[in-house]
Amino acid sequence: MDIPIGVNVMCGSELCGDSTYLVINPVNDEVTHIVVAEKAFPNVERLVPVDNILETSPTSIRLRGSLKDLKEMDSFM
Repeated sequence: MDIPIGVNVMCGSELCGDSTYLVINPVNDEVTHIVVAEKAFPNVERLVPVDNILETSPTSIRLRGSLKDLKEMDSFM
């Protein structure tokens, strides 16, 4: 799966943020998480497991779950 950075991230049919980083396991070089910056102020960046990605395109990422689910994920620091 190609995971684009700097694109819109959708939670269902709702725009919930932008992809900002990939988190890679240094042992096996696999992507484990993406970082999503919420659209709403204060634009908290959330750590999203790649298992939550339903589909990707060159211009967007669609996640499993709702915006509420995203807000419950760990923040990225």
